[in-house]
Amino acid sequence: MMDSQYIIFYISGLLLLLLVGLLTWYALPKLRNRRKEQEELTLSELPTACAGSPKGDEPKEEKSIAISNTDFQTKDGTPINPDDYYIYIVKGNSMKFCHIYDGDLIFVAKGFRIVDLKKFPYILVLRRRDSQPGKSEFKIRRAWRIAKYNPVDKFDKEIREIINSVEFQPVKKLKNDNNKDAYLGDSAVIEDFKSERLKEYLEDYINCASPDPWNETVVISTTFDTEDQFIHFSIHPIANIVGIVKDSFTIEDDKENVTNNTASE
Repeated sequence: MMDSQYIIFYISGLLLLLLVGLLTWYALPKLRNRRKEQEELTLSELPTACAGSPKGDEPKEEKSIAISNTDFQTKDGTPINPDDYYIYIVKGNSMKFCHIYDGDLIFVAKGFRIVDLKKFPYILVLRRRDSQPGKSEFKIRRAWRIAKYNPVDKFDKEIREIINSVEFQPVKKLKNDNNKDAYLGDSAVIEDFKSERLKEYLEDYINCASPDPWNETVVISTTFDTEDQFIHFSIHPIANIVGIVKDSFTIEDDKENVTNNTASE
């Protein structure tokens, strides 16, 4: 009698385990899909900002962590209200020397005024002149000076002042991804500026069919070319400035927490 009861108990246990296993096998994927759907609903769709990524190749927007559910703080622990900022997802590593990396979130204070640029350098977000439909409309640059176009000097004075400034000297010591000099020397950088950056600016804004005097006042900036592995200057009309990057955040692996990586200006 005891043997029969034991056998029945044993078989019942096996059937119960089998039933639990079947239910788990059937329900778990659905639970995972439901959780994924819920996570997708809470993700934030944010505009992208190019930082050395292929020209015009990045999407206009991309999903990131839920901004409203994330605790953002300044370096000193002061809470940040995301509603006070334009928030972008960084695409590329051209600002890595400023501790801003691919996939980071950058916070740009709303209400930018040109008089806010008092003590350079600054990290700026600018509108892209040549953005294509559905592609990224913004880019990031490290700004060094505001200047007005002079047809005689053509920014030569400002470029030389920048490269000789105390603030710029650490740039000359940076190494690229191949552990070679990222700064190719004053002469090479000035030549690149004149032959490439200035030429493009003149074609687009000064010698174009409909030149606008507003575009003669520019911000002179630098960027790290992640493809050719060197630092060069660039010029952009101040009308293209969106604002100053106040804080940058790296998203942790858990996709729920962030680390403030903001570098001092």
